[in-house]
Amino acid sequence: MLNDLPRRPRRQRPLVWRQSGHKQARRWFALTTCAECEVVPATERHHWDGNAANNAPTNVVALCRRCHMRIDGRLETFREQARTRDKIQPAKPCSRCGRLYKPLRRGMCSRCYDRQR
Repeated sequence: MLNDLPRRPRRQRPLVWRQSGHKQARRWFALTTCAECEVVPATERHHWDGNAANNAPTNVVALCRRCHMRIDGRLETFREQARTRDKIQPAKPCSRCGRLYKPLRRGMCSRCYDRQR
């Protein structure tokens, strides 16, 4: 009776998890100078095809952080976010004592705010 029931297919697991591929690359490939700018010491390893399990010597290259972000397309995203981020507001006078403060506490400096509470 149990043998007549249909069997569920086994869940297929990837042979090499993404993190283990990165760990192998860290063990196998030494960091030298950056392969792109050739000036800055390399701090990261980049997989050209994006597959962390592919640790062939032709696929892994040592890069500095800036070049790695530029190749992955993260540097431009980071710069765009920095441009659109709100600017730091200048200090304003406290509504009670007139002392300059950072605009965080309902128009009052931290001393006046603490007294009010």
